[in-house]
Amino acid sequence: MTPQTPSDEGRTFRAAPPNPSATEHSQTVALLSLERECLHDVAVAVNEGKSLDEILLIARDAVLRLSHLDRVGLWLVDRGALRGSWGTDASGNLRDERNHFYRIDEVSPRPHELVDEARGYVIGAPDFLRGPGLFNIAEERPPARCAIAMRARGELIGLIFGDNLITGRPIDECAIEALVPFCEQLALAVANARLLMEREQLARRQQRFMEIAAAINSSPDLDTILRLVRDAAIDVGGFDRAGVWLVEGENIRGSWGTDAHGRPRDERHLHEHLDQWSPAARALQAGQQRFYVEYWRTPYDDLRDEEGFIPHAVVALVTHGEMVGLLSVDNLITGRPFSEEDLLPLLPFADQAAVAIRNARLMQEVRQAQEALLRTEKLRAVGELAGGVAHNVNNVLTAVLGYAELIQQDEDATPEIRQYARVIERAALDGAEIARRMQQFAHTSADSRRTAFDLVAVVTEAIALTRPAWHNQAYAMGVQIDVVTEMPPRLYARGNASEIREVAVNLMKNACEAMPRGGTLTVKCYRRNGEAVLEVADTGVGMDEQTQQRIFEPFFTTKAAGLGTGLGLAITWGIVAHHQGHINVRSEPGKGTTFTVHLPLATQPDEPSADRPQPDPLKNVCVLLVEDEELVAGSIARSLVAQGAEVIMTQGGNEALAWLQEHDAACDIVLTDHGMPGMTGSELLAAVRARYPAIRRVLISGWGTQVPNGVDTSAAEVILAKPVRQRDLTKAIAALVRQPDANQ
Repeated sequence: MTPQTPSDEGRTFRAAPPNPSATEHSQTVALLSLERECLHDVAVAVNEGKSLDEILLIARDAVLRLSHLDRVGLWLVDRGALRGSWGTDASGNLRDERNHFYRIDEVSPRPHELVDEARGYVIGAPDFLRGPGLFNIAEERPPARCAIAMRARGELIGLIFGDNLITGRPIDECAIEALVPFCEQLALAVANARLLMEREQLARRQQRFMEIAAAINSSPDLDTILRLVRDAAIDVGGFDRAGVWLVEGENIRGSWGTDAHGRPRDERHLHEHLDQWSPAARALQAGQQRFYVEYWRTPYDDLRDEEGFIPHAVVALVTHGEMVGLLSVDNLITGRPFSEEDLLPLLPFADQAAVAIRNARLMQEVRQAQEALLRTEKLRAVGELAGGVAHNVNNVLTAVLGYAELIQQDEDATPEIRQYARVIERAALDGAEIARRMQQFAHTSADSRRTAFDLVAVVTEAIALTRPAWHNQAYAMGVQIDVVTEMPPRLYARGNASEIREVAVNLMKNACEAMPRGGTLTVKCYRRNGEAVLEVADTGVGMDEQTQQRIFEPFFTTKAAGLGTGLGLAITWGIVAHHQGHINVRSEPGKGTTFTVHLPLATQPDEPSADRPQPDPLKNVCVLLVEDEELVAGSIARSLVAQGAEVIMTQGGNEALAWLQEHDAACDIVLTDHGMPGMTGSELLAAVRARYPAIRRVLISGWGTQVPNGVDTSAAEVILAKPVRQRDLTKAIAALVRQPDANQ
């Protein structure tokens, strides 16, 4: 009988425990193999020339695989700040943290103090890193965190942060410690990649610098150069924003800058005093330093630090010992910090930019002088024509005005006839005003006296005179034009008040016409740089650059046919230039227009002269009247006779001298027209002064008080402009016969 063997039923078999040393060895081998694989991936990425961002992403994934952490984020130490790269969100997904920057002085402890030299890592409570919160996650129960140093060649180039937020597992210190050597190798690869990237960026920037420098040096246009300088500060300097400012004496003027979104912005309308812009700018102007860095407050909450400030740097543009401009840069958009070392690459470029700006400004001044000369020649040619027309019109108006005044003085004239005469007188005076405007255009104004006057009072009168344009006509068209004024109580300028009043009226009327849909008319008076300034601005249709270059040309107009002559701004320009002033225009289509008139400044008004008319002023006064126009001579003679004078009439200079040769003792006054055939009135008076110095001399002219072509009028003691009113002629003659002759 065969013996039975024990049954296996109900028995439990256990495997023999593995050899601990063999298990650890196997895990170590697997970890080393994984590390080699990860380092190989990073090395391949570096050798293939991938970008630093791509390499950092591969490195982040490698650390995530090796550490068994739920979340990992890589941060680089970059110019005094921690700059984010790739991290992990609260759900374990990849998160782009490249736009996150934190100043190192914001973080406690500092990155260099966070991990010591010996261990190379640290594991701590959730708040072991105090600062802005590098992961930007508000957890109810934040997990412990770890930080591993990334060192290359003894330099800390970054930190790897990690936690187990998702699983809640404790951090395995042994695994973190084992990861330190890998992170050092990783750091070396990242450092090499960053060095390669910086070299490539430097080469690209140098190439870009050469291209922009060549473009700047080859361009004669100042506006183009300023835009290229702005672009170069961004492309070559690597800044988010840049702006170029021109230095003009004690002031700076904007040119081209960058808005808060990185887009080009026209800042040519900005003007500031150098001290108001920044006190540190004085050190640049004095040559004490080439640049400075300061902090300024920004309104963008997501771009500023805890105190609301971001760094802002200014580089001086200096050539031939003169600061011609300022270049401002910042990183407002990304918030990246920068140091003074980052400004050093801009200095050679700033030197070239300063030379180009200076040369362009000189060329611009030459072009402006040429354009002004051309414009002056055009105005002179048209002015000669206008002056000739005005002369003939004034001759006619002299006769009309003289007889209209005589009719009103006639005792036999009926009230109705006198009323007709007053209408004729008014029409003649209106015609004289038209002729006066033509003379102003020809630079032969009838009233060339330059006195100190209150510019504010004149402009206030001009606002009242233009009320029909900005109030009545605007309301009739169903639109509204608001008038805004900014003026001091008084501001004295030197010139002719009536002419400047006409300038102000012309500019205001043009401003109203430029706002067919309504808007705001802003009128300012202020003192700047030793000048009295009038500024007239509208919010109307504006003008392009081509139109702005032609608006002061005679007969150029943008108005519809029949609505404008094209002479208004030409006359305005002539009046201002005649005052030794200048006028500027700033405009942009759809954004309105601003005219700025600069006039010589006066410190106080001139004392008014006494005006005391004497009764019966021309009684027993003998006047020799020399006039070749019969109508004019008749009206003047009758006006003088009506005032009690004795009048002798001749038609030319030779006839007048022949009469004087026999009757000089009876003559008190020689009153002569200037424009006569044969001998001019000025030549006649010169002969009278030489032969008969006791006889007083008065010149009347249809060209006004300034006879054209540089004619010597020194022999005339008084010059009167046609048409001359009876009271003005009487006053002038009476004043002469009652005062001693300076030639005696």
